[in-house]
Amino acid sequence: MLTLRIVILTIAAVLSTVDIHAMRTGTAEKPQAPQPRQGAALDHAEQVAPMLKQGAEFMLTRQTDDGAWGRHPALTGLAIMAIHNVEVADLAKRDQAIAQAMEYMLSFIQDDGAIFPAERSRKESANYPNYTTAIALITMALVNRPGDEAQMRAARRYLQTSQFNDPDKVDFGGIGYGRTGRADLSNGSWAAEALYVTDYLDREPFSGDTSAAARIDKMWQDMTVFLTQCQNLPELNIQPYVSLQASDRGGFIYRPFESKAGDHSATDGAKSELISSGSMTYAGLKTMIYARLDRNDVRVKGAIDYLRHNYTLKENPGMGQQGRYYYLHTMAKALDAYGVDALADADGVRHHWRNDIIAELRSLQHDDGSWANTNGRFWESVPELATPYAMICLKVSAGQLKFARTPRG
Repeated sequence: MLTLRIVILTIAAVLSTVDIHAMRTGTAEKPQAPQPRQGAALDHAEQVAPMLKQGAEFMLTRQTDDGAWGRHPALTGLAIMAIHNVEVADLAKRDQAIAQAMEYMLSFIQDDGAIFPAERSRKESANYPNYTTAIALITMALVNRPGDEAQMRAARRYLQTSQFNDPDKVDFGGIGYGRTGRADLSNGSWAAEALYVTDYLDREPFSGDTSAAARIDKMWQDMTVFLTQCQNLPELNIQPYVSLQASDRGGFIYRPFESKAGDHSATDGAKSELISSGSMTYAGLKTMIYARLDRNDVRVKGAIDYLRHNYTLKENPGMGQQGRYYYLHTMAKALDAYGVDALADADGVRHHWRNDIIAELRSLQHDDGSWANTNGRFWESVPELATPYAMICLKVSAGQLKFARTPRG
């Protein structure tokens, strides 16, 4: 596998100039004529303010007496990020709710730096240690309380040491629910985001450890190897589960050998091919940007090409309504990280995604201020989860999810 890793990185450099669209269609992409804008740029902050206010007021009614949302520290962290700095009728009540929620979330700190409810099951990975620790770390970075820095460092170190490091395994470079089992792109992307927004802690002048920066740089490099194993790009990913279907090209799957979107099941004895999904492709794109892969890298270009061919806000491509709010939330973060305000679809029509997301979430918000998916997979029918996803998505779309320190540049 170590040799394969070197080959993968070498091929990626060589293929960075390959036109993925030409691979998909068999023809070189022709320059598109300028397309009319869908509309003048909106005042995004003004657009999202009433939606965020109504959503925050709803969330404040759902907090339990112990400070939690959804009886779990991860859901509580998402709720904190959702209502943080949102203008509500009673600002003191909001701030008190956040303080109480932070206390609840951090009551699950473990000796090794992880933050998760370890006592709920004897099976370590079943308690979502990496998922919960990542969300807690992002939350601490956003709220930015001086007294949390030591725990942020500990949580950060826990996530770094949770990366699978056996080069002979397909999970190499990835991060999963815990240190046992297997790696997956969903947990890996949450961990990557947490490590990205707190990257400064391993850099001068915030770190006196001269080896810390080199260690974290290697972690990012290894993570790109796992990302390659999760992408339907047969030029680089030689695993037998890779889809050769044009509709999947450049897209990402949940983890090696598994796609939550299913597979193209073979009836003739041939191998099955895993189906790409929109949510995992945005998660993959976001993580590639955090890992500093160049826009011209064949993997980045492949993901963008898949997303251009599957641009929609009405469903999670490949999965329908399943995970739709996670999809929208990840879409906003990925395109924001990629640094574009408009994305041209396969027909060359430019979509101003910030405007589109704001309009879509406005149409989906319930009268009580909440959001919820009609499809219950991944808990999205629970408003305490779907509402924070929607609110964070609105904040990203309006440029309002601001961290005190500059993330990894």
